[in-house]
Amino acid sequence: MKSALTRKSALLLIEIIIIIVCIGGFYLNVLKPNLPFEVNFIDSHLIITNVEKYLADIKDGSILLSVDTHQFNDWEELELYLDGKRIGETVKIKFETDKQIKSASVQLTNYYSLFTLIIIAVVGLIYVSIAMFVRIRSPENYSARLFHRASISLGVVIVSTAGTYNLEFYGYGYLNRIIWLFIYSLTPVLFIHFTSSFAKKKVKGIKYILWYFYLSALVNSIILSYLFLEATLGGDFDYVRYYVLFFDSFFRLFLITCIIIAISVCIYAYRSTREIDERKRLQWLLLGYFIGPFSFVIFWVIPIFFLERSLLPESVILIFLTAIPITFSIAIVKYHLMDVNLIIRRSFVYTVVLFAIIITYVLLTSVITFFVDNLNPAVPTVLTAIATVVLLQPAKNLVQKFVDKKFFRVEYDYRKEQQRFFEEMKNIYDVNSLAELIIKNTDQLIPVNKIGFFNLDKSDSKIRIISDKGFELLHGRSIRFETENLKNNLVLPVAVSDKVEAGINIESADVRVFKRWGITLVFPIKSPTGIIHAFLVLGEKKAGTRYYKDDIDLLSTVTAAAALAIDRIILQEDLIRQKLEAERLEELNELKSFFMQGITHELKTPLTSIKIFTEKLKNHQLPVKDKSDFYLKVINGESNKLNGLIDNILVYAQIEKGMQTYQNPGLI
Repeated sequence: MKSALTRKSALLLIEIIIIIVCIGGFYLNVLKPNLPFEVNFIDSHLIITNVEKYLADIKDGSILLSVDTHQFNDWEELELYLDGKRIGETVKIKFETDKQIKSASVQLTNYYSLFTLIIIAVVGLIYVSIAMFVRIRSPENYSARLFHRASISLGVVIVSTAGTYNLEFYGYGYLNRIIWLFIYSLTPVLFIHFTSSFAKKKVKGIKYILWYFYLSALVNSIILSYLFLEATLGGDFDYVRYYVLFFDSFFRLFLITCIIIAISVCIYAYRSTREIDERKRLQWLLLGYFIGPFSFVIFWVIPIFFLERSLLPESVILIFLTAIPITFSIAIVKYHLMDVNLIIRRSFVYTVVLFAIIITYVLLTSVITFFVDNLNPAVPTVLTAIATVVLLQPAKNLVQKFVDKKFFRVEYDYRKEQQRFFEEMKNIYDVNSLAELIIKNTDQLIPVNKIGFFNLDKSDSKIRIISDKGFELLHGRSIRFETENLKNNLVLPVAVSDKVEAGINIESADVRVFKRWGITLVFPIKSPTGIIHAFLVLGEKKAGTRYYKDDIDLLSTVTAAAALAIDRIILQEDLIRQKLEAERLEELNELKSFFMQGITHELKTPLTSIKIFTEKLKNHQLPVKDKSDFYLKVINGESNKLNGLIDNILVYAQIEKGMQTYQNPGLI
């Protein structure tokens, strides 16, 4: 406990010192002087451009010959010399304009604009704050500690970048420049070290490579510091050229080499691993490297090396560099915060489409202008703009499909299979078929040792397996589902914690019970109304890896779709049942009508006979005895027949109401 507090105190002290160094370096950048015009190296000459209006004698395009009698081979030598001056000082310049050599005294102004200073401060703050955040969130993570050092170092390099060294406060300006050179040399090696530690697949001999580059960084910083001190304090102006020559050649090549090696280590680790979470973490690193350092090399280092000028302003390069702390911290702390594949795909697609639109616009405008004479200049622009808008969406879709197939083939096929899976679920009309489909397709997308679909029977509250692979021991068995004993409302999947990627929201399972039955992950299939229909139960993955966020997301989507499908199936069954019941009732009504028609006829027949013979007896006052007996016999028979029919009607009514009782007469 005491040692931990000591480490935290030491870390806090170091952070405070670093912040003080950054503030001091930023202050030197505020004081950094510059000539009241821009100087570009063109055709082996320092060309003056963007001259301030009050300098009437100096014209754009003039050649700068010397400053304070010193001649300079490029603008970096001039910048180093001017860093020893102060804002407001006057220097004498000699320049050539209109084939005449002239002299003038000019007052030095601010090198950085207010906007650029704000960008420097914000970017430096982002680096330092994110580095501290990652260190606090992952104190025991070795890669997080290395990232903390690398990010802090790069933040110091950005904030303290080559400011004025003419500060009389105990020679702090010179000290700050030497600190900046040491940290600048060390920072790219720290990123190689961080990348190699972050990747699980280690590069052979990486320890020796790191030692070599750390030693090279130390040698570079010592040489640059020596040349800087000789150029500024030694009084030998030739050392200005030596310093710039070494910085532009050896040091920049060293910087480019470090960036290439760091990216190569990351690519090697990415291609070597098969774990999805590891690949996504490395994708975040690659995204940061290509947006930040790669852009820095392409748009700043290489152009200065070959063209003596950068392709983009320093403020834009600094904004690109903010990708490093943002993407790297996501990779360390919470890599599934966003879908990195989606970001990469969209960035690539829209970049390609943007360039295609620009090229199309230029070509169409040129063709229309070339072949059509006496045309309003606005017409080609309007026609080209319309054509570009029409082609935008098809071009975007085409590029998107190409990128998905060529660079994200596995994920592309995965998405297609998932979509096909859900389409098939829409055409299922019974729970058993749905269970079989889910088991088959889930096992294809996420191969597992065991998988089962357990249905919850509402009539007896028991769970029974209806489709599975690997759960043969549970065939014919049932488990009583006791809702009152549930510890949670089954909103989240239940899983063995060490079998699921860290950071995923799950309910921890009873490890003893799960391992007994070979279960790793259980998804409740629960309708939006809260009714539990079934459970999707999975064992370990065949690959032996954990269930990743993508797996959990897929299975959550599958079970949610399955719950809706079961709701739909139940509703369809109820509708079919109601329809069949309605048809049965209609048929019963028809049978009843037919029966009533028939029974009415049957009832009328004996009644007619009784009435006829009764009238005959009534009309014959003294009938013959034989005839009267016959009439009475007929009347009695028809009465019995009528009584039997009435009894049948009563029995039918009791049968219809379910009140009829039956007796077993026994066998003789």
